Amino acid sequence: MTRRQFTDALRDLRAHYATLHKRKLGALPDLHADHGTTALVYERSGEERRKALRNSRLWNSSVLIARLLLRMLRARALAATMAPT
Repeated sequence: MTRRQFTDALRDLRAHYATLHKRKLGALPDLHADHGTTALVYERSGEERRKALRNSRLWNSSVLIARLLLRMLRARALAATMAPT
């Protein structure tokens, strides 16, 4: 993990706990002298719409790999039943 990734992870964690604080108590914690700055930096309670995983390349490639493995296992099982004993 690089220094930049570590810093970003800490900022995300801080924003997460600030949002939990807001959900519990109804207001963001006093992290800055100006409450507007705190809200601008740490407000993460909004929800974003995302595409379904089924439409992603990762899902499609995972399904393809799973199908190929299943086909290979079936062929192996069929070959084992047809092999002379």
